[in-house]
Amino acid sequence: MVTTQQILDLFARHPGKALSLRDLQAAFALDAGERKVLGRQLKQLERDGVLSSSKGGKYTQARRGRTLAGTIALHRDGFAFVTPDGTDGSATLFIPARHVRPAMHGDRVLVAVERSPRDGRPEGRVLRILERAHLTLVGRIELVDDVARLVPVDPQLRESFLVPRDGAGGARPGDVVIAQIETYPERSQLATARVVEVLGAADDPAVEIRVAAERFGLPHAFPADVLAAAAAVPQSAPDR
Repeated sequence: MVTTQQILDLFARHPGKALSLRDLQAAFALDAGERKVLGRQLKQLERDGVLSSSKGGKYTQARRGRTLAGTIALHRDGFAFVTPDGTDGSATLFIPARHVRPAMHGDRVLVAVERSPRDGRPEGRVLRILERAHLTLVGRIELVDDVARLVPVDPQLRESFLVPRDGAGGARPGDVVIAQIETYPERSQLATARVVEVLGAADDPAVEIRVAAERFGLPHAFPADVLAAAAAVPQSAPDR
């Protein structure tokens, strides 16, 4: 399935060029079902103001004003702030919740700088993901209408992730797991992840310690050479 990011990358490689739906379908070699999804993605990008279309049905990148690149920090209420590259963090750009997706907390993004329709203040709209901050995540397995979802333990990672039927790794509802992200959130598409390690029940103290270590990048296991050295130490003191 083609992602929104791949669509935007294709337009970025052809600046100023108008591409028809057929051009895009050919560029990605899509089957019939994927072509229908692509059409919906293009319409959504047009509604978001990222693409514009002509009467002939061709799409171009919408003309934008100033843009900037920076790192995005999401608030648990949905809105976010972007700290521009090369700054000390004292000057940030507000991103309304409706303009955050498909970014996740910590991603490096390209944003369009616009004016708020309410008060005229500067605000941003996420245009592209330049660099993803997360390859894996820690979360809790939940079952909703027989569909497994992974809910991140970090409140700033607000997206839930669909877990394929063969991707739960033996985890049960309520278990805390480490999962590999397979697809990232898109403007009109949910993210997916596959379990790579089951940590256990959320109320297990050992699991709570491991979760904290994973969230904050703390070491939680000794290196192999240290374990080997420890194993070589005699278990009892020799008799004198």
